[in-house]
Amino acid sequence: MTVLVPAPADPGAGPSGLHRALLAAGAEVTAVRLITVAAPPDTAALDAAVRRWADGRYTWIAFTSASTVAVWSARLDALGLPRSAASRIAAVGPATARAVGDAGWPVDLVPATGGSAEDLAAIWPPPADRPTATADVLLPHSDRAAATLPEALADAGHRIETVVAYRTMIGPPAPTVVERLVGGGFTAALFTSPSTVQAIGPRRPAAATVIGAIGRPTAEAVRAAGWRLDFTAAAPTPAALVDGLRRVLHRPPDEPPTTP
Repeated sequence: MTVLVPAPADPGAGPSGLHRALLAAGAEVTAVRLITVAAPPDTAALDAAVRRWADGRYTWIAFTSASTVAVWSARLDALGLPRSAASRIAAVGPATARAVGDAGWPVDLVPATGGSAEDLAAIWPPPADRPTATADVLLPHSDRAAATLPEALADAGHRIETVVAYRTMIGPPAPTVVERLVGGGFTAALFTSPSTVQAIGPRRPAAATVIGAIGRPTAEAVRAAGWRLDFTAAAPTPAALVDGLRRVLHRPPDEPPTTP
């Protein structure tokens, strides 16, 4: 079984949790760097938001990716600010929650299932009455982030502040990797974010290649690309993605895809 997966955005990082889970399952893994994370051209707005957060001016901060957590932590250090949590903290899913914990902060809110902006918005508590707060919720995000979460929370009556924490730089994989994907050289290709789907470009994976997505936003990106989606992981975790692949490879030919 040969599987194409995105490598971590950080060039200095080791194998991803998905990579390790696939190796443990006996797969031959090709990890390609499809996205990298870069600082905004001007960090003034980001740094101002970091300072306000450290000063306790927000009721909540919501992290929607591990990359956002890493950037936020790095800016606190760069600005010489305390690392203690200055608000309640929400995480979009388990991977982001682990990153928050690794940064030394508690996680106050995370969806029990799913792992999308919609799932997080659905469990968000009502607005708090804090007249002195800059906003109820601070949402640092990628320059490519959808407006799903801020719009949902604003519709629920929250005062929202958003700030770009980093840029997602999409880089196409080597032509040899794309040709192998198009030519059926991989048993499966597993995608972990909409950006990793977009990085492949206009080429369509071979019909025999199993395509899996880690969650609803990534599944929507696969469909938007015009590809067939074979399954969406039952939870946004490496283990669930590998389990979904295993189920697809062993299901009867007439069983429908598992794509909620």
